[in-house]
Amino acid sequence: MCWLYRACVSVTYGLEEQTCLLYRVELDGDDYRTTLDSGSLAVNMRHVTMAPSKIARYGCGKRPCLETEMCAPVKNIASHICIPLISVFCRDDPPEITDSEPSYDGISSVSYACADGYFRSGNSYISSCDLDTGTWTSVDVTCSKVDCLTPPILHGAVSTDQKTTADSVVTYSCLDGSVPVPGQIQVTCQGSTGQWSPLQGSCKVVTCDQPKAVDKAQVELTPRSLDSAYPGMSSQDLLLAYGAEAVYTCIAGYIPVEGATYISQCQADGTWSPTETFLCSPVDCGVPPNVTNSTPPAINTATTFGENVTLGCLRGFSPLVGLTFTCDVSGRWVGTMETCTPLDCGDPPAVENATVSFNGTGLSSIALYECIQPAVVEREDNSTSMCQENEEWSPVGVTCIPVPCGDAPSANNTDVTYIRLDVDLFKAQYTCHPGFKFANGDLTVTCNAERRWESHGTFVDEFECEQIRCPPPPDIAKAVLNSSNVDVFTINSTAYYTCVDGSKLVGLQPLLSCTEDATWSVAFFECRKIDCGKPPPIPNAQVSFDGGTGEGAVALYTCESDYTLVSKRNNRTCGPDGLWTSEFIECLSSGVEHCGDPPPVEFATVSLQSAVRGSLAIYDCQEGYRHTWSNIMECSNISESWTAIPIVNCAPMDCGWPPEIVNTDSMLHAGTTFGSTVSYHCSNRPNSDATNAICSSEGSWVLDAPVECHFQETVTCGPPPYVLNSVMTYDSTTVASVASYSCDPGYKGAPFEAHCDPSGVWNLQEPNGCLPVECGPIPIVESIESVQTSSNTYGGVAAYQCPPGYIHTGPSLKTCQVDQEW
Repeated sequence: MCWLYRACVSVTYGLEEQTCLLYRVELDGDDYRTTLDSGSLAVNMRHVTMAPSKIARYGCGKRPCLETEMCAPVKNIASHICIPLISVFCRDDPPEITDSEPSYDGISSVSYACADGYFRSGNSYISSCDLDTGTWTSVDVTCSKVDCLTPPILHGAVSTDQKTTADSVVTYSCLDGSVPVPGQIQVTCQGSTGQWSPLQGSCKVVTCDQPKAVDKAQVELTPRSLDSAYPGMSSQDLLLAYGAEAVYTCIAGYIPVEGATYISQCQADGTWSPTETFLCSPVDCGVPPNVTNSTPPAINTATTFGENVTLGCLRGFSPLVGLTFTCDVSGRWVGTMETCTPLDCGDPPAVENATVSFNGTGLSSIALYECIQPAVVEREDNSTSMCQENEEWSPVGVTCIPVPCGDAPSANNTDVTYIRLDVDLFKAQYTCHPGFKFANGDLTVTCNAERRWESHGTFVDEFECEQIRCPPPPDIAKAVLNSSNVDVFTINSTAYYTCVDGSKLVGLQPLLSCTEDATWSVAFFECRKIDCGKPPPIPNAQVSFDGGTGEGAVALYTCESDYTLVSKRNNRTCGPDGLWTSEFIECLSSGVEHCGDPPPVEFATVSLQSAVRGSLAIYDCQEGYRHTWSNIMECSNISESWTAIPIVNCAPMDCGWPPEIVNTDSMLHAGTTFGSTVSYHCSNRPNSDATNAICSSEGSWVLDAPVECHFQETVTCGPPPYVLNSVMTYDSTTVASVASYSCDPGYKGAPFEAHCDPSGVWNLQEPNGCLPVECGPIPIVESIESVQTSSNTYGGVAAYQCPPGYIHTGPSLKTCQVDQEW
């Protein structure tokens, strides 16, 4: 049966496909044979349709038959017949095959295929509906589960999946040291055969060339352990095989980046992993050594391995070529010499009949030569010698000749100088001591031919210098002389004054000095009457002060009408500082709620503006005490009393345990709070004078003098030199100690230092010292007769004097102050 039946020469029915196969006949001699038309299609009789142009002629175009019938055209006519499907005659179900997937054509046959993972075996796998019996034909088919068993072995690889059922895929991974060729090796369990697909591929060992060189580094090769997988490779081959490591280490004097390790691996592509980031930098020795008495190196001096730095020794220290240090492999600066030692010329050479005094034996030290009296200088090209850089003293140009007459006659309070007038003629010149003047006799004597001293031809027995004296000190207004019981005032004697009660000192120290011309120095001070002025006003109060406004005067405050005194005090007193005392005084109207005077707190003073509700009282601890909680009390809005949360309290500063000082024993007195003391004694000299430390108001221990105790003899320089108008601090007096100086207020100059050198002498580096600041010209005041001044620099005083008939209405003294103003 076939659509377009007239075109079919012969028809066969494909049992598996259940379709009509269209054939045609080709003549070949006297025989006929049928061949499959390569241009024909297998026709499914249930789904074919006819082109509209053929419907009228052949029929079946619109499928007039039922779903259970098959439409078949009638040959050569436009007609069709409906043929019932065969399956309608088989009432039972087709045979059931375990693990199969039957395919029913809906007409007359069932084809059996096995489910996934199972393969088919047997001779018949299609069951047809028998029209005669109405039953399904039997089949000879079995579906068995596929199992390909153990996958094939690949040398040098391991498999990743051990499943052996149908469609299972096993992937092979090559062991370290080899790569798969091709890129991935797999086998598949074939469901149709139950066999693994052919194994195609292998594992190839990868090797690299020699690793790249890295600057300033050495490399060591380390292999992976591959002997068991690749027994044919030698240990030398393994050093370059895949996975081998090239470990780089920096050579001596160089270091890697902090925390880094440099390892390159032989990769799968036969190349070593990158080494561009492997950097070996020279070790850095850091800042060159700080050598005492040397000059620092240049700012941009290199400090890495192998670099040299030269520190020049300061002038006066050796070696003259300086010190050279090299940065070594360990990152340390090393040198053959590591200190600058002071140059030393030794003791200066001796000169006959002369004494020599010198301030040291280091560079530029000066040796001064003076003839031993009675000897005089015959030749004096140079009476000094200097220690030079070659550690030798410069030549001395002085010759001393003894005076034939010997020592000149002695005279009280005089100094004598010997002078050579000619080859055999000498004289002795006398001068009086400071504070004395020549009274009688000749100031000069001559050595005569008899080698005796004479004055104008007469032998001299005695000279005399009498003492210079000043008259009694002058009277100073409102001052009394402290030294009134002294009758004799010699040069530099001092007269001290004290201001009388009710006056205060203005200006400099209250003293006068006896000068060389037997007169008293100008007074740069005066005593002024203490006057506190008008007492400060108190709101709602009147003040009266019948006793004036001088020291001790009392100002009495009286509340105005309708106001009541709520404080305990109602008066203030003029103090010796010229200020009224500051007791709390307040007058309030009736009905105003208040707290009265705030309660006293030990070791504290209190200040407040008012005592009404909500007011605050501020407490200030005395020097050496501190607040442990609050410093404020408040006048409560509830109870009309002073309250503080937490409590107001002043406790003494606590310095803690005293510091330990090497080689000393200490004894603590009265605790560790403000004002307590501790005594230190040298351990090896328990009876030595004690050095004390006191607990200061800042809460720290302060020594009254440096403490140094040495069991072995140590070179010390003693106390550092005093520099006028400066403050000096130092920690020790041993060699290399440093004393620091800074100028006092009112004086200018850069800070400077003194260094204790090995010879036990302080080397003071004082460029210009401390000079007083200047206040400029003295201010001009009208109607002034004269102005006397000590100086126009800091501390200088200008004293103004009125002409006769005039009195001072303001201060008569002006002082040059720190701010350079009078």
